[in-house]
Amino acid sequence: MPTPDFSGTPLDVQERIALREAQYAAAANRGAAFMAAQTAMATVEGVASSFNGEVKVVVSSRGLLVDVQISSRGLALGPRALSRLLTTTIREALLDLQNSLAEAVGAVGGGIAAETVIAEVNAGLASPLSALEDPPPPSRFS
Repeated sequence: MPTPDFSGTPLDVQERIALREAQYAAAANRGAAFMAAQTAMATVEGVASSFNGEVKVVVSSRGLLVDVQISSRGLALGPRALSRLLTTTIREALLDLQNSLAEAVGAVGGGIAAETVIAEVNAGLASPLSALEDPPPPSRFS
């Protein structure tokens, strides 16, 4: 697109046009940075395994549980111990997700967009993480 000729335009109007162009360019850059952060986050997962490998958990970039693997040793633990182990492992997977998201977004350049995205993710994961800190209620099945 050719650059318009403002040579006959008063100086104050030229300055306002230049200011608007700079503001537009800055907004476009912020939008591109935000989209890059969103794209980087799209495929990140959080993964955790219990210490002895009885349980492995995967959570999506949105913090949703997408895979749970329980070994025969895990099943042999019984419902109460397995419940505690699952809760702990899910919490670890969510913490891994937080770290992985921060790394992925930081790798695309950081800045205000990255900080905003990470703050939103951390705020969204705060409730599930805090719920998983409490000891599970007694089970009527154990």
